[in-house]
Amino acid sequence: MKNDKKIGLALGSGGGRGLAHIGVIKSLVKNNIPIDFIAGSSIGAIIGGLYAATGSVEKLEKIANSVNFKNLLKTIFKKSSGKNSLFDKKFNLFFEKIIGDVKIEDLKIPYCAVGSDLITGKVVILNKGSLINAMKASCAIPIIFKPVKIDDKYIFDGGMISPVPVEIVKQTGAGKIIGVSLYGGIFPIKLAKDKRMSKIKAGIISRFLSLKRLADVDLSSADVSIELNIPEDDYRFFSKFIKNRGLIDCGFKETEKMIGKIKKII
Repeated sequence: MKNDKKIGLALGSGGGRGLAHIGVIKSLVKNNIPIDFIAGSSIGAIIGGLYAATGSVEKLEKIANSVNFKNLLKTIFKKSSGKNSLFDKKFNLFFEKIIGDVKIEDLKIPYCAVGSDLITGKVVILNKGSLINAMKASCAIPIIFKPVKIDDKYIFDGGMISPVPVEIVKQTGAGKIIGVSLYGGIFPIKLAKDKRMSKIKAGIISRFLSLKRLADVDLSSADVSIELNIPEDDYRFFSKFIKNRGLIDCGFKETEKMIGKIKKII
């Protein structure tokens, strides 16, 4: 049942930019803003899941600042025998070392990850079973990675269908929703004078355009919308993982600007 006094946090997709979500959570905790429910898409599902499992923004920030994400990417996304290892034991083993083989039902904060059903095209809400498998399914970028089978469904990137899962966190019972989008600083596109628009770059930008539009629709039903204005140089999904400290600070500073508005809704 919906509880108007409960706060839901919807953390959006956006690849390596998602470490900024840690800064958002850090600001909310600093200002005593309760986080009663969390829903995440793609990278938002990973950051939200880690926080729901640990219940500590200090632990979350320590994880982000101690992990060499460049090596992580090489480990998780390295191709082996023609199959991408994101969906083998490496992903699970990496996160098991951090949070253990925890079940969603046992998390400190009610949580769900958002995925897309490959067969039906509908949203899949992952709110039970293995947290790590749910995070893995939610960030399974199509074409690059194969979908994750959970029960009888083949599930891939939740950001493709709900980049900022505002309506989904409402279904958990939250009365007031804070939605966080990672696409605030992408447009207008800035190109160096000596660079041409390649087909690859145009394709990536068109993907971001679609995600930005979907995210804007999602945010329209949030009580407070936080669009993180993250400077983007080259539009590679994971390039910003390496610059984790700057991303966390960006999320923190942008959320601090919204604290007055957030306090009004609670």
